[in-house]
Amino acid sequence: MVSYPKKITAYAFLLIISINAYGMSRALNTMKSHVARSPKTALALGATLGMTGLSQVYIPAATFGKTTSNNKVVTVASHGLGANKEQTFGYHTQSGNPNAFIEGRLETFDYDDVHNPNSSCLGQEADINKLHENTQKHKDCNLFGWSRGAVAIANYAGTRLPQNVGAMILESPFDDIKSVVQHKTGFASLASGIGLVATNHNPNGIQPIKVAHSVDLDQPMLIYCSKEDSLIPAKSSIEYYNALRRTGHHKVHLLVVDRGAHANIINGPDGQIVRNVIHAFLKDHNRPYNAEWAKAGQERYKQCQPSCVPDSKPKKSSWFSSLSS
Repeated sequence: MVSYPKKITAYAFLLIISINAYGMSRALNTMKSHVARSPKTALALGATLGMTGLSQVYIPAATFGKTTSNNKVVTVASHGLGANKEQTFGYHTQSGNPNAFIEGRLETFDYDDVHNPNSSCLGQEADINKLHENTQKHKDCNLFGWSRGAVAIANYAGTRLPQNVGAMILESPFDDIKSVVQHKTGFASLASGIGLVATNHNPNGIQPIKVAHSVDLDQPMLIYCSKEDSLIPAKSSIEYYNALRRTGHHKVHLLVVDRGAHANIINGPDGQIVRNVIHAFLKDHNRPYNAEWAKAGQERYKQCQPSCVPDSKPKKSSWFSSLSS
C-alpha cells in the first residue's frame, strides 16, 4: 500500500475544487504557487486529474445586455465562483436556451473575485454587501443564484432580511463549506485549506445553515439541485432546506432532480423540469410567470414541499479512497 501525506491529499482536494470553479488550465496555474515540487505531489495530483476529468461548463454569453419586456419585475442574478455576469445570460430566454427560465428584465453584476482571482469569500460578507448593493436598486425584484451565488443569497436572506425580494431561486447552495469538503475528502477538518482557492473565506464564519433560522418566514424560496452534482452534493442543499423547515419556514420549496452537472443543471436532461417547476413556484407566490410552463410543472411542484427530507451519512469519495490505498 502507498500512503500519501495528508498535505498531499489536501492539495489534491483543493485542485478538484479549483478545477470545478475555474476550469483545468486556470486551476493548474492557481495551484502552482501552493504545491511543492515532488514526485509524490505530482502523483497525487495526476491521480486526481485522471479520476475526475471535471471542468465547469457554462453557456456562452449572449450578445445582448439588459433586457426589457412587459414584465416589470427585475431578476437580479448572482453568479458562481469562476464565472462572471456574462454567464448569467444563458439563463435568460433570449439566449436561445430552450430550458432558460428568466424572462423580462435581468440585472447582472460581477463579484470582486472576477477581477481578483482566488480572493473569493464564497458568499460571506463581501459578497453579501455586493448583492445588497445591487438588490437595493430595485423596489421589487426576484433573486436567482447558482453555487456560490446561491450561497450568497442564502446568507443575504439570513443576515439582511430584504423586504423588496418577492422570490428567491437557489441552484445548488451548500449548507456549510465543511459539508462540501467532507463530501470530497471524507475529512471536514480540511476545510481550513479552502483559503488556498478562496482566500477571504472563513470556514467558521457565516454559513447558510447557521443563519437559516433568521430568514424571514414569509420569504418565498425555491432550492433546486441535482443528484449528479459532483462538487456540491444534493445532500448539502437538502440539509439547508431541512434547516429552514425545522425553524418554521413554510414558503421554502425543494426540487431534487436526478440528472445534471454542477452549474449546468438546466442544460441537462432534467433542465425542462427545472424550468417548469420554477414557473409553477412563481405562480404560486404571485410573481410574473409563464402560464404554459407553470401548468407543465404543477404536478412536480406539488412534491416540492416535504416537511423534511431524509439523508444518508456522508461517505468518502472514491477518488480519496484511491489516493489512500
